[in-house]
Amino acid sequence: MNQLHGDEVDLDEAYVLEYQTQRGSYAIVWISETNLVELPPKLFEDMLEFVENSELYINHHEKEISNRNVQYAFGTERDNYYFATENRLYGWRLLKIRETFLSRTP
Repeated sequence: MNQLHGDEVDLDEAYVLEYQTQRGSYAIVWISETNLVELPPKLFEDMLEFVENSELYINHHEKEISNRNVQYAFGTERDNYYFATENRLYGWRLLKIRETFLSRTP
Protein backbone atom coordinates (compact mmCIF):
# COMPACT_ATOMS: atom_id res chain seq x y z
CA MET A 1 0.00 0.00 0.00
CA ASN A 2 2.94 2.33 0.62
CA GLN A 3 3.81 1.89 -3.07
CA LEU A 4 0.32 3.13 -3.97
CA HIS A 5 0.65 6.23 -1.76
CA GLY A 6 4.27 6.91 -2.71
CA ASP A 7 5.36 7.25 0.94
CA GLU A 8 5.38 5.14 4.04
CA VAL A 9 2.03 5.88 5.68
CA ASP A 10 0.72 4.96 9.12
CA LEU A 11 -2.18 2.67 8.26
CA ASP A 12 -4.07 0.44 10.66
CA GLU A 13 -5.31 -1.77 7.82
CA ALA A 14 -4.82 -1.98 4.08
CA TYR A 15 -6.91 -4.02 1.69
CA VAL A 16 -6.52 -4.88 -1.98
CA LEU A 17 -9.48 -6.73 -3.46
CA GLU A 18 -9.70 -8.13 -6.98
CA TYR A 19 -12.92 -9.06 -8.74
CA GLN A 20 -13.57 -10.60 -12.13
CA THR A 21 -16.86 -11.52 -13.75
CA GLN A 22 -17.50 -14.43 -16.06
CA ARG A 23 -17.86 -11.92 -18.90
CA GLY A 24 -14.37 -10.53 -18.33
CA SER A 25 -15.06 -7.33 -16.42
CA TYR A 26 -12.34 -6.73 -13.88
CA ALA A 27 -12.08 -4.48 -10.83
CA ILE A 28 -9.36 -3.79 -8.26
CA VAL A 29 -10.34 -2.04 -5.01
CA TRP A 30 -7.85 -0.41 -2.62
CA ILE A 31 -8.86 0.57 0.91
CA SER A 32 -6.47 2.37 3.27
CA GLU A 33 -7.73 2.56 6.87
CA THR A 34 -6.31 4.57 9.77
CA ASN A 35 -7.33 6.03 13.11
CA LEU A 36 -5.39 9.21 12.35
CA VAL A 37 -8.20 11.60 11.37
CA GLU A 38 -5.89 13.86 9.38
CA LEU A 39 -4.54 11.07 7.17
CA PRO A 40 -7.48 10.15 4.85
CA PRO A 41 -8.01 13.78 3.74
CA LYS A 42 -4.25 14.14 3.16
CA LEU A 43 -4.09 10.92 1.13
CA PHE A 44 -7.13 12.09 -0.85
CA GLU A 45 -5.52 15.47 -1.58
CA ASP A 46 -2.25 13.77 -2.58
CA MET A 47 -4.15 11.50 -4.96
CA LEU A 48 -6.12 14.44 -6.35
CA GLU A 49 -2.93 16.40 -7.01
CA PHE A 50 -1.22 13.39 -8.60
CA VAL A 51 -4.13 12.65 -10.96
CA GLU A 52 -4.62 16.31 -11.92
CA ASN A 53 -0.92 16.79 -12.72
CA SER A 54 -0.20 13.44 -14.33
CA GLU A 55 -0.11 12.88 -18.07
CA LEU A 56 -1.36 9.33 -17.41
CA TYR A 57 -4.92 10.49 -16.58
CA ILE A 58 -7.51 12.39 -18.60
CA ASN A 59 -11.12 13.49 -18.12
CA HIS A 60 -10.69 14.06 -14.39
CA HIS A 61 -13.90 15.24 -12.72
CA GLU A 62 -16.21 14.70 -9.79
CA LYS A 63 -19.09 12.28 -10.28
CA GLU A 64 -21.99 11.13 -8.11
CA ILE A 65 -22.35 7.36 -7.62
CA SER A 66 -24.87 5.92 -5.16
CA ASN A 67 -25.39 9.35 -3.56
CA ARG A 68 -21.64 9.81 -2.95
CA ASN A 69 -19.35 12.28 -4.69
CA VAL A 70 -16.28 10.51 -6.01
CA GLN A 71 -13.37 11.56 -8.19
CA TYR A 72 -13.09 9.99 -11.63
CA ALA A 73 -10.27 9.88 -14.16
CA PHE A 74 -9.50 7.70 -17.14
CA GLY A 75 -5.92 6.44 -17.22
CA THR A 76 -3.77 3.39 -17.84
CA GLU A 77 -6.61 2.15 -20.10
CA ARG A 78 -9.00 1.94 -17.15
CA ASP A 79 -11.66 3.92 -15.33
CA ASN A 80 -10.31 5.08 -11.96
CA TYR A 81 -12.37 6.27 -8.99
CA TYR A 82 -11.46 7.40 -5.47
CA PHE A 83 -12.94 9.08 -2.41
CA ALA A 84 -12.25 9.47 1.31
CA THR A 85 -14.36 8.99 4.42
CA GLU A 86 -13.58 9.80 8.04
CA ASN A 87 -11.04 6.99 8.45
CA ARG A 88 -10.60 5.45 4.99
CA LEU A 89 -9.40 6.23 1.49
CA TYR A 90 -11.06 4.12 -1.21
CA GLY A 91 -9.89 3.70 -4.75
CA TRP A 92 -10.93 1.39 -7.50
CA ARG A 93 -9.91 0.69 -11.07
CA LEU A 94 -12.28 -0.87 -13.58
CA LEU A 95 -11.74 -2.52 -16.94
CA LYS A 96 -14.64 -3.44 -19.25
CA ILE A 97 -17.21 -2.55 -16.65
CA ARG A 98 -20.78 -1.31 -17.02
CA GLU A 99 -22.37 1.67 -15.29
CA THR A 100 -25.00 -0.69 -13.79
CA PHE A 101 -22.25 -2.30 -11.71
CA LEU A 102 -21.28 1.11 -10.34
CA SER A 103 -24.84 1.95 -9.37
CA ARG A 104 -24.77 -0.97 -6.94
CA THR A 105 -21.58 0.25 -5.22
CA PRO A 106 -22.31 1.13 -1.54
